This record gives sequence, structure tokens and C-alpha cells, in this order.
Amino acid sequence: MDATFNREGYNTNSLVWTIEDTQVAKVNNTGLVTAGLIGETNMTVKTSDGVYSESLKVTVLPTETLFEDPILNFGESKAFIKENESRSIAEEEPESILYMGENENVRSILYFLEMQCFLDLQCY
Repeated sequence: MDATFNREGYNTNSLVWTIEDTQVAKVNNTGLVTAGLIGETNMTVKTSDGVYSESLKVTVLPTETLFEDPILNFGESKAFIKENESRSIAEEEPESILYMGENENVRSILYFLEMQCFLDLQCY
């Protein structure tokens, strides 16, 4: 990312770059953006003293897609996966969810879930 910033007393070395979702993209201290997962996130650049800032949307698009990315937020709950996964459930067990694949190249997507067991040995 090239930044032009013309304010007296500032230069591009005094800019601080941040990005909201580092799974979608990362930005270094010079504004170089590296793509991650397909999606959208917001990036902000501000002066080191916080007086001036600007935000913009960063969109990562696939060059080729065989299938939709699975949810890779490790440690998420079963409810979160079910709410955010767009494929249809083929089978559901307490410790896993099997989703149907969306084309002939991907037959299924399987999520294994961590079980939480308490002293009374009831697992959720």
C-alpha cells in the first residue's frame, strides 16, 4: 500500500498501520498488505500521535476456488460453526458435524469438536 501524506511535521515513517481481521490479511509497518483467507476486513492508517487517520476496506478474492473455505476459527463452539457454515448438514454427532460438499470435487467437510466434560461426566 502506498501512502501519500503531506502534513508539516509528519512523514510516512510516522504512520501506524493496523488491520481488524488478521486471518483475512496482514499489514506490516510500511503498509505492505499480505492476503490470507478469502473475505473482507478494515485497515486503518494513522499518525503515531493519533491526530490523523484514514480507514479503508480490504477485500481478498480467490484466483481459483475448488470449494468454500471451512471455518478455521479454532476453539469456536458448535453453535458458532452451525450459525456460520453455509453448507448443509449431512450428519451431526455430539463431537462432530459432517457437512455435504458443494461440488463433485469435495464430497464433505468434517468438523471435530472438543468435548467439555464436567465432574458428573456429562459431556457437552
